[in-house]
Amino acid sequence: MRKCIIFTLFVFLGVSVSEAKISPEIKIPYGFEPKNFFIEKIEPYSYNSVETSECASVEYKKYSFSMGNEKAKGQLLLDNLVCLTDRNVYESGIIPGLEERISYSRGKNIWVKLKNKRSEISSPYLKIPYKPIKLYNIVSPNARGFAVVSENILPEYREYKGIIKELYFCLVREDYALCGKNNITTDVKDEEDRLTFYFLKSVESMSIGLR
Repeated sequence: MRKCIIFTLFVFLGVSVSEAKISPEIKIPYGFEPKNFFIEKIEPYSYNSVETSECASVEYKKYSFSMGNEKAKGQLLLDNLVCLTDRNVYESGIIPGLEERISYSRGKNIWVKLKNKRSEISSPYLKIPYKPIKLYNIVSPNARGFAVVSENILPEYREYKGIIKELYFCLVREDYALCGKNNITTDVKDEEDRLTFYFLKSVESMSIGLR
């Protein structure tokens, strides 16, 4: 995970988590079979960075990708994982310095998008056309958080790595959080909507802090 990306979290104290859901609802792609999955388990040694061991083991549903580009099947894993402590609970949202950030609204009890000041936007992003990020509030079986879809890709990453979309998530449980990201690249562009859906559904199914 690049150091310039900061995931901002808010601890959900005293909130019970029950039925998993994604808000706003997402369009189900043709051919999706909700019962066609296997359980992917992530052990703590797989994390890219760890500030606390509380995330422990993680499980989520990896849905079978039965249609389309074979390369797309290799992009379904959730990776670049970090386990953070509550020291990372701020209101500055998700950065790399875009025009928008994510912040937790106490009044609404959801994550919301806020506008950054021009001085808060990283200079490289001032040089490219901005596309509003898509925010999804997510409740998983034992955590709550958000996912973000961004198409604001810097030219060097688009040109040399073929990245066309970045997907981020953070799930918070008690005083710790698991965050991760994934990229969609040009060689699976024809499946980007399907991959985005599968990414969100996997995050929705995720249980963290399993022992």
